Amino acid sequence: MKIRTRVQLIIVLSVVLAATVSLILFLSIRSVNKASQKMEITAEIVKGVVELKILTAGYLLHPGDRSLIQWQSRYDSVTKSLTGGYFRSPDEKSPVDHIIKNLERIKTVFVEITIGMRKKQRSGKQENTFSRALQDRLESELLVKAQATVSLVFPLQQKIQAEFVISQKRSTLLTVVLLLIITLGIIGILLWINQSVARPIAVLEEGTRIIGSGNLDYKVGITTTDEIGQLSRAFDKMTHDLKKTTASVSELNREITDRKRAEEQVKASLKEKKVLLREIHHRVKNNMQLLISLLRLQADKIEDKKYADMFKDGENRIRSMSLIHEKLYQTQDFANINFGEHIKSLVDGLFVSYGVDTNKVSLNIDIKDISIDLENAIPCGLIINELVSNSLKYAFPQGREGEISIVLRPISEDELELTVSDDGIGIPEDLDIEQTDTMGLTLVKVLAEHQLDGKIDVDRTKGTQFRIKFKRTD
Repeated sequence: MKIRTRVQLIIVLSVVLAATVSLILFLSIRSVNKASQKMEITAEIVKGVVELKILTAGYLLHPGDRSLIQWQSRYDSVTKSLTGGYFRSPDEKSPVDHIIKNLERIKTVFVEITIGMRKKQRSGKQENTFSRALQDRLESELLVKAQATVSLVFPLQQKIQAEFVISQKRSTLLTVVLLLIITLGIIGILLWINQSVARPIAVLEEGTRIIGSGNLDYKVGITTTDEIGQLSRAFDKMTHDLKKTTASVSELNREITDRKRAEEQVKASLKEKKVLLREIHHRVKNNMQLLISLLRLQADKIEDKKYADMFKDGENRIRSMSLIHEKLYQTQDFANINFGEHIKSLVDGLFVSYGVDTNKVSLNIDIKDISIDLENAIPCGLIINELVSNSLKYAFPQGREGEISIVLRPISEDELELTVSDDGIGIPEDLDIEQTDTMGLTLVKVLAEHQLDGKIDVDRTKGTQFRIKFKRTD
């Protein structure tokens, strides 16, 4: 597959992924909003029915035009909310129909009572025993129906509130699952880009330098079918042909001219590929920023602190990967990253995200000028993000002072050791990271053992210390 085709495919997939996530989150938020609106309408109905009962009793005690107008207004308001099409499911429609039927009966009885009272006021005559008994029976039925209606609306309100809670939890779970899938997908795409584009470009660039210095026995040896592979085979053929040329001055000058022209073409092609690769990192960074913004928008609507913290952790994980692409977009070396600068930016962002007082919790970073490639930088950044986040959240409770330390050092020519530690209260002795069910430590274990192909050790002697040994990639 050509590099330009890969770039176009990645751009299309990124746009489709962002649009899909946006649509799903939008539908999820709309579902929660509809449930919230239904809960508010139910609360208004409960309030209206209770007030209607109070107004009914008040009118029976002190009949008058003002009380009648207030009763009619409240009855119309409650009836409009019940018949507005908000309750469509069979579980909701049955009690709502019962409430409406009670209200209609209440109105019928209320109208009969008001008509009787008005006739009495106009005639001014004493009521006979039968009329008085009928009036008393109607008033008694009116109060009973009003109380029965009040008893019906409270279970309806509880059912709507339960549906709202379920809708909110379902929306949160869907968002978390999407976040996990997107994170794993982005990691896979980035590793594929590094394996198929960034590393061959670095090898070809090194081959250009060696051949340009006069070593015609050097073979680049890239066998891919894309433009980089074609350039590699062209280089190898060029060096082979140069070795077979005659020693004549004219022939040698011609070969040198052709060789310089080929070198300029290669440099121009490499420059174009770097521009394309930089555009990939820029677009991936922008898409990650979009995901962070969408997660923050969703988190703002969640009142449960547990789920809000889960969204904050997700934002920090994506921000960790986004910082790497920002560094790659700004650098000229796509094969290696200045890891010290990257980690300083990452941890400073975590301190700000968790609102940590740097006068109480200090940070010590000892990474020197170590540069590592993209294949190791992404999992290392995610591991540091998880371990520092755990330290900031749990190691220093109730304003406790302490220090967080991050050290990356070579322990041999091809092996590095990453140490993340704090002098806080430490993790529980009964917590086994091999059997843990927390997402953060599980992610650390998977990244350390499967992505870095390394070994992880935990020291709980003083606070908590994680040591991860892994090999450099070529």
